[in-house]
Amino acid sequence: MKANGLTVKITRSAAALLLGLSAYGGAASAADAGSRSMIISELKGTAYISHGGARQIRAYKGMELRAGDRIISGSGGITLSIPDEGDEITLAANSELAVLVLTEQGGHSATKLQLLRGGAYSEVHDLSKSQDAFELSPPDQKLDIKGTQFSVQINPLTGQSTVLVAGGVVQATPQLNQAGGSGSAFIYPGQQITLSPGSIPQPQVSSTDPASIVSTLSPDIIAAIIKSKADIDEENDRFMKELQNRLDQPTGGAGNGTDSAPDLKDPEYLSKLKQYINGFIANLAKQAGEQGKLTQAELQKIIDEANRTIADPAKQIDLNNIPAFELPKDQTDEARKQQELAKLKQQQEEELKKRQQEELKKKLQEQQSRLIEQQKKQEEANKKAQEEALQRAREQLEKGMSDAEKKQFELAQEQRKREEAQMDSSKPAGTPPVSQSSSSGGGSSSPNPPVDPPVNPPVNPPVGGPEFKLDFIQDPTGERRTGENHVLEFKVQPDKLSPDMPVRVKVTYTPDQEVSFEGIAYYYTYKDRLAMGNFSDRSVTLDAGDNAPFTLGELSQNPISLRTIWGEPATYTIKIELIQAGDTAKSLGSYTRSFHVVSGDPIIHGTAGQENLEQSLTPPEGADPAKLGLELRLQKSSDHKEVPGQHFQLLYHGQLIGNSETNDEGIVRLMQPAEEGDPTEEGFKLAWLEPTFGEYILTGQWFTLSDDGENERTYIGSPSHYRYSIAAAEGTP
Repeated sequence: MKANGLTVKITRSAAALLLGLSAYGGAASAADAGSRSMIISELKGTAYISHGGARQIRAYKGMELRAGDRIISGSGGITLSIPDEGDEITLAANSELAVLVLTEQGGHSATKLQLLRGGAYSEVHDLSKSQDAFELSPPDQKLDIKGTQFSVQINPLTGQSTVLVAGGVVQATPQLNQAGGSGSAFIYPGQQITLSPGSIPQPQVSSTDPASIVSTLSPDIIAAIIKSKADIDEENDRFMKELQNRLDQPTGGAGNGTDSAPDLKDPEYLSKLKQYINGFIANLAKQAGEQGKLTQAELQKIIDEANRTIADPAKQIDLNNIPAFELPKDQTDEARKQQELAKLKQQQEEELKKRQQEELKKKLQEQQSRLIEQQKKQEEANKKAQEEALQRAREQLEKGMSDAEKKQFELAQEQRKREEAQMDSSKPAGTPPVSQSSSSGGGSSSPNPPVDPPVNPPVNPPVGGPEFKLDFIQDPTGERRTGENHVLEFKVQPDKLSPDMPVRVKVTYTPDQEVSFEGIAYYYTYKDRLAMGNFSDRSVTLDAGDNAPFTLGELSQNPISLRTIWGEPATYTIKIELIQAGDTAKSLGSYTRSFHVVSGDPIIHGTAGQENLEQSLTPPEGADPAKLGLELRLQKSSDHKEVPGQHFQLLYHGQLIGNSETNDEGIVRLMQPAEEGDPTEEGFKLAWLEPTFGEYILTGQWFTLSDDGENERTYIGSPSHYRYSIAAAEGTP
């Protein structure tokens, strides 16, 4: 178990909380344990997978993940399923999750995940009667958590992790106090705990109202909690019965933390706690609608899905009849004090972070002013020295000239001055000079195109080209599609420079046409450091972490990896510049490379209401066409909203084999037994009947059905994406 990670270990009943976890703690080697897998069962928007390295590939629905993989979600959420156990993890948008362990040994499964950023919600199989283990760990914590259905959120500003329990009980114990004691805390349904990074706090639990909870959760996790209401109710009913048995039989019952919580032995408090738990999710759903986390249509759809799994009508969610909600009183006066102290501590940490950022910004501005002034003085000194050198050279030259030669020389000098004055007067204002940068690998130098004025202070260029060499781990040139990774990965060889020299690396991207950089993010990895951000003036200056410079020796051994996803076609020139760190910023030179971004998805044009809009499809290589089906998902390009009620047909050699409309999720599956058809006709064709005006994204995924009569789908290959541009019908205002 990782010593510097907060670990969430899940059991499905309060009684199982205090069981030993020897099956996981004494796990055998990887060679003795069977490998398991995790499946992407739902995917909204884009996501990327890293198979144990810096290189990332685009994820797709049905993709398998194994130990050592890392998944990064984009603007949409992801649902991950573990088929052999039926476990599900909902990963929020803009989150990152590492798969550390997925094994099975002796009939017992072990799952270990680490949440690196963002948020996640877990719902797992019943562990109360088995030695299976399931862990979810946010980084930089020193707590061991055992529990059931819960969410974990990482605050990007403070690094604090918040664990919210939806069903069952969670026991939180600092890792250095595994045996329990005063450092342990039990968290009940509707309660949460906030943990600060880099320390071993005394865990303090707080009850919180749904309004506060909803404000911190992503729509995907809110939806997952509501959909799990049936399982959460079952778990919490069992928990409340155990508490009641504990109250009725003080000498018996399961050890679930009630010994250290006197209020749980108070019948009046138990009654209020039960009311609180029973109304928690319904009020959470209500707040999701009132705060705009979900539209009313989306919310009602999720509630309807949840209600279909709840047999007792009294427990179903009705937005028109939400039960009154009242927080139960805190367990002790001391707990209230600790909660206030924890809240105050969080506020102080956030204020400290803000002050540190403001101080850093002020120091950078002061440093920039000093550097600009130094550069100005250096330029004046260089100009004066150059003028003096030219004057000395002229005097030396004139000593050996005859009077006629001197006269001719003076006339040539005057003519040169007139030509320079004429060139200056015709040059557009603000045109920057064109500089030359050398390329490694024997390439020729290429001009550095004009860029916007940089925010970072200018540095003095080296004389005679770069004083270092770049080793590219993979070729950054060539062609990339929009939405595809462009990875810049390289090491720096000091050449004749000292390996101890402190440096920073500045990377600038310059497109050959107008491209908006707003919202374009970069992902930067170096050693164990992973960071992301947005470009400033089309560039980013990289360091080793915490604003500390690299050393050239470090960069010669450890590669820098900078990944970017470009959304607009253009030719981009990359400039990689090494800057010596210190009081005077000195450029050690730069290298340039170029790559091309081309349109990623084919665009099909049509007109609203036309009889049908056809396109040819290429089936997966080696697949039996007679057994193939096609799953489609239609979304609007602008906001990725699903588009229901659109009619599609799939034909094979002219024979109709699929004919249906998209459902409420924008999904349609097209498959019927195929006949021979007309061999003169083209293979597969997809037809959209009477398309609707607008811009759309259509995602297609081929599949086959099992032969055992269960109609279980097996997806084949990667999804294909098509962009549809449907113009308004002629005469439409």
